[in-house]
Amino acid sequence: MPKKQFLKEKKSKHAQQGTQAPATADEYLAAGVDFEEAGEKWRGGDAAKSTRFFLRAIDTYDVALSKFPNSFDLAYNNNTAQVLTSLVEALSDSRSAGNEDNLKSLEEAIELFQRCLALQELHYTMFHVQSEAMDTQDSAHVSDADEGGVSVSDPGSQPPQDDRWATIVEPVTNDTLLDTLLVQLEALTSLCGLMNADAGKGLAWVEEYSRTLVMEKIGVYLKGTGREGEASLTKANFISALADANFRCQRINLATYERALEESFGALDISKNPEGLCNKAESMIAYNTALRLIAPADYPVSRWKALSSALESLTAASKLLGADNVAKIHLLRGDVELLRAQLGKLPLCYDVAAKNSGTLAKNAEKFYRGAKNVARISGDQKELTEALVKEALAAGLEGDLERIHEAVKLEKGVSQEVLEDAVDDGLVSIEELSTMGLYNPTVATF
Repeated sequence: MPKKQFLKEKKSKHAQQGTQAPATADEYLAAGVDFEEAGEKWRGGDAAKSTRFFLRAIDTYDVALSKFPNSFDLAYNNNTAQVLTSLVEALSDSRSAGNEDNLKSLEEAIELFQRCLALQELHYTMFHVQSEAMDTQDSAHVSDADEGGVSVSDPGSQPPQDDRWATIVEPVTNDTLLDTLLVQLEALTSLCGLMNADAGKGLAWVEEYSRTLVMEKIGVYLKGTGREGEASLTKANFISALADANFRCQRINLATYERALEESFGALDISKNPEGLCNKAESMIAYNTALRLIAPADYPVSRWKALSSALESLTAASKLLGADNVAKIHLLRGDVELLRAQLGKLPLCYDVAAKNSGTLAKNAEKFYRGAKNVARISGDQKELTEALVKEALAAGLEGDLERIHEAVKLEKGVSQEVLEDAVDDGLVSIEELSTMGLYNPTVATF
């Protein structure tokens, strides 16, 4: 975001104005930034309040742009606020909004990013044209001085003092352009994850839209940034998500899907990158989920191998210093073990999973316990509750029904959501929950 720098006189003038309505482009910009910052503040705790602040920022920028249409700062920040709002609305609570609404929000966000990138590219070009023109002028001045020009300025004089405020806008660089491009790919990755059918603008639109970003622009913008690892991982995440969506929508076959996964992560060295290891693991879990939904009675060996690979990556990530959200990593490790255990049950009845079902459930229980302990220390109540319920669920699958019923009573309401998600994710079946007395098939409620 372009940085603003004000002199003391300007700051005091703002303080005197108090809550007066903004009048200049910079005052509108400052008001919009204030709303954005308030939105960020509440983003983790109150999504509704966060969204309201982002919407106020949008309104502020829209009014300002109608009055000052040539302001680069306002146009840039308008995109930023709208994208953040779209992401908050689409991803903060997936159960509270329909998939069609989420798709629409993310598609809007992606288009706004594109507008922002086009604007940045324009300013990037203008900056370099102006720089070349200034270099030419400087060369001409040097030539005049070499021919004997005499300076008439007084060396003892001081330049006139200017008490006005100044605006400093950082030039658009390859780093700036790369930032916007990578966030576009991240938004496209999220969009692919929401597509359960070839809905919205469709995967053909995603492929067409992303082709220039992936095949042309990313290589150009990378020059001189030293961010090859970051860009490669973002690109790999997108390619794997697109392949997953294409397979689930039956636009590609399994062999093409597997080849895309291998090509996306195969060439990356992520052995010391916890984020990369977790991303790879999640792509393997998505692969298992796609096969479970499309061909539930087939491919047990492929699914076992994918889940085993995911577990290896998550285990490696959990041991690296600097890994973010270790509780989440342990939760995923527990999920993978329950997913592997499900392969030994109907309709697959994969013998390796069936013979080791008890061990897999115990492993899951151990990983969930680890997540619970980490979340308790970090103070993350949501992950703590999820880990507590899932730990008891794993114990219930081993036959300890008392623990799961006690956990459900202690965390009533939240536990229902955790169990619903567990069923949706394939960790446990409705029939198993019914056997444990956690689901009433007559009234279809937990």
